[in-house]
Amino acid sequence: MMPISVDEQKPLAVLLSDLVGSINSQVEPPSPHEKTVFGEAIANKLTQQGIRKP
Repeated sequence: MMPISVDEQKPLAVLLSDLVGSINSQVEPPSPHEKTVFGEAIANKLTQQGIRKP
């Protein structure tokens, strides 16, 4: 068994704290979703089940 590193012993919140704010989604708009036959079939199936996208 490998010894646990110092980073693995830290809580996840501490490990991720310096990453908060490093990605700014306002700078670049999200890429448009490409419609596919498969995706549309899934969307139709979900709609039949009462699940709709907002």
